[in-house]
Amino acid sequence: MGITTEDAKALTQRMMDQAKDIRSSYKFSEDEKMIPVALINADELTIVAMNWNNDKEKYQMAAAIKTMARMQNATSLTFVTDGRTVKNPDFMHYFGIPKDTPYAAYVSIYHQILRDHGGSVKDLPRQLWHDILMVMTNGPEIPLTVQVQNYIEGENDTVKYVDRLRNPDRFKSDLLTDWWN
Repeated sequence: MGITTEDAKALTQRMMDQAKDIRSSYKFSEDEKMIPVALINADELTIVAMNWNNDKEKYQMAAAIKTMARMQNATSLTFVTDGRTVKNPDFMHYFGIPKDTPYAAYVSIYHQILRDHGGSVKDLPRQLWHDILMVMTNGPEIPLTVQVQNYIEGENDTVKYVDRLRNPDRFKSDLLTDWWN
């Protein structure tokens, strides 16, 4: 019997709660201190600290971890990270991207814009993005399940959690794809 969608959501919620505790242990201004991790759930749980300097290295790291999960016949793979995401309406307006742009075309445009602006969301104008924590998991019998938590600077350089991402079930990941195939 496979894991249910409710079980996957409960798992990612527990991991999000732990990620929030970890991120809150640092000052808001220490946004590069939280180390992204991957959890490979196989016969034994393997936790891998991930480190990268740019998107190319990030995707290479993800590919290596997906290969490890496949080799271990894992039942699930989870990525936990802090990061940044664009504010889609503001981003699209700023760069003149029509609202009805198909998803695949949008992804291509998005990645080209990032390449043109230093390769990372943090290189874009600050008003176009916000800070997030993200937990995503999937596996052969687990649908892609994502939890995203926005945060802002609180009083005295602390982390303050604000509204959650709406409709996380519609989130598509090009980082955590169907690694078991």
